[in-house]
Amino acid sequence: MVVKAIAEKDSFELEIKEGVTVVDFYADWCGPCRSFAPILEELSKEYEGRVKFLKVNTDKLQDLSASYSITALPTFLIFKNDQCMEELRVIGAVKENLEKNIKQAIGN
Repeated sequence: MVVKAIAEKDSFELEIKEGVTVVDFYADWCGPCRSFAPILEELSKEYEGRVKFLKVNTDKLQDLSASYSITALPTFLIFKNDQCMEELRVIGAVKENLEKNIKQAIGN
């Protein structure tokens, strides 16, 4: 599976409706965001069929980012059936933290 780039709020809302979805809030100018991108791709392949992976450019979708209080990059939010699992928020490019929270969201 590939990490899907979200271009508008409507498609974001559609994507998070069902199942577990990891959302990467990033910016093109963010060095840690760029260096983490291949790791996110790797995770999307590892969890294919169980978890969707999206990325939201905070510069292009500022209102959406603000609605989830994104203040640091990268920030990863996990949604389950349209609900943000705020307790699983990960700030920073740390694979172990994100993977631990993905496992918790899918019940592993």
